[in-house]
Amino acid sequence: MLTRFRRQAVSVTDKSDWVNKTEALYKYLRRDHEPTLEALQNLYPDTWDQRVLRVVPFLQRLARTLGTLYQQAPTRDFVGAGVNDEVKARIGKIYKSINANDVLRTAQEQLTILNNSTVWVFPTSFGGVRLLNIPPHDQEFKSRDPWSNDVRDLEAAWISLPVGSDPNTGFITHAVAKITPETAVWEDGPKGLIGKGVWGESTVNPLGRIPVVAFRGSEPASGEFFAPVPYDLLHAQLALDLTFTDIQHIASLQGYGQPVIKGVGSAAATELKLGPESVIGLPDAENMEFTFEHGNPPLAEYQNAADQYLRSVLAFCGVNPDIFLKTSGAISAVAKRMDMHERELERGRFVNMFERAEQDLWDLVRMWINELRGNGREVYPETDVRIRYHFPDPPVDPLHREQATRLALDSGLTSPGSEYARRHGVTEAEGQKKVTHNLQQWAKLQEIASPDRRIEQGRTPDTELRIAVD
Repeated sequence: MLTRFRRQAVSVTDKSDWVNKTEALYKYLRRDHEPTLEALQNLYPDTWDQRVLRVVPFLQRLARTLGTLYQQAPTRDFVGAGVNDEVKARIGKIYKSINANDVLRTAQEQLTILNNSTVWVFPTSFGGVRLLNIPPHDQEFKSRDPWSNDVRDLEAAWISLPVGSDPNTGFITHAVAKITPETAVWEDGPKGLIGKGVWGESTVNPLGRIPVVAFRGSEPASGEFFAPVPYDLLHAQLALDLTFTDIQHIASLQGYGQPVIKGVGSAAATELKLGPESVIGLPDAENMEFTFEHGNPPLAEYQNAADQYLRSVLAFCGVNPDIFLKTSGAISAVAKRMDMHERELERGRFVNMFERAEQDLWDLVRMWINELRGNGREVYPETDVRIRYHFPDPPVDPLHREQATRLALDSGLTSPGSEYARRHGVTEAEGQKKVTHNLQQWAKLQEIASPDRRIEQGRTPDTELRIAVD
């Protein structure tokens, strides 16, 4: 049984292709279509500069469609010994100052397209922390156990970071930092920087762990830390850009009438150039004739092929093409429900992943603050992070929404506090307090406005007294 494995007992994986493909996806996500231009130069080395790029921000739109966990601010509750309302308020200010929701939203968008994403927690020079979204292709990791891809097993990490820029030339200088559970030093970079500490004068890593939270869209291969690159998305974006560029080029060449002269001399014909603004000479004709020839390229077929390919990619990504592309025409209620169902399934995978990541992220933030501000004491104790994500309600008129809410309340499927928390992005305890306060305020207003409780029917004590007298 083992014989067939011995032939390839030793193998080496070249990661340069993974790096190049991931970098291309990262550029597309940021609406940088340089990879399309490079592909165009390879395909048409002599005429690429005569073509006008027609690009489509497909991947960015797909990322924003699927990466919706932090589209609305989630509700975080911190539970632990000694964690009171004051401590929770201070933690809330920390999350707001480090822009946690925006950083995590970017991390999820990168995850949907790159299949990998990371959030690093670095200290600041003023005793705080900052979160960094470093592109996966600018990082490398080494694990103590080659078969493990767990962050806790990391022995070292290398990341490329900008360390300076020249305003005159626009050049940005990068350096490579090596971070281990014990140290954090610049390993490569400009002269005078190598060997110095990444986070200050000291080269010591006070946390005892590498401060990174990693997201993988699929299981990494054995011996690798990152998940495979999604080739399907990369080639879908590249194919769309090149197809629309070719359609534009074909239309430009054949859409104009081509001037043609028949019966000119061969010497004169050789001087003529091909193109919509030039004349073609045909020397073999008996009589001289000047005409315009019109091409009839199958542009509609090219366009249809591109549309069908895009629809197939979207369908296999769990997105309804008609809804995503906002095509004209009615979309059935069944199609909308199926699209929402598939979105919920995909969202569930993200929720489980980011719930764990939220805990790891707070642990790193808490450790840094304790180290920078604690002076030997614990500023924030160990805390469990309980997060609740909020999603916009599907489009429906307010009356039907409130009727559905009333039915859910009567059936015991929810409570007023839970419904308030869901709509306003607060904890359930805060929602219950707010509902109780609102009901008390409404009861007081009713007592002031209508002591005998008849104002709802359009009658007042004054009118009834007048009727009785008459």
